[in-house]
Amino acid sequence: MVVPLQSGSGLKIKIVEGLSKGKVIVTTPVGAEGTGIVNGVHALIANEATGMANAIVSLMKDEERFNSVSHAAKRLAEQDYELKIVTKKMTDFFGTLAQ
Repeated sequence: MVVPLQSGSGLKIKIVEGLSKGKVIVTTPVGAEGTGIVNGVHALIANEATGMANAIVSLMKDEERFNSVSHAAKRLAEQDYELKIVTKKMTDFFGTLAQ
């Protein structure tokens, strides 16, 4: 999944959807902002077209790395974005407001 975002704010829901499906993502720093992605672990991050192309080619040439990034992406989504976890985080947050 290639996400060459150059501007934007907030959580990038399509990137989170990709993580949850174990997609291997190549994106920009803007695309990764706010997602918890660690470059080289959950996805590959590059600033410009050449870097993105190099990242894609490197993944195509290294099946083990491709699979590792895919599995790490899925684990990140399960740990940070599963409905029960998000619901608990929101409940805890709103609980702090009521105090």
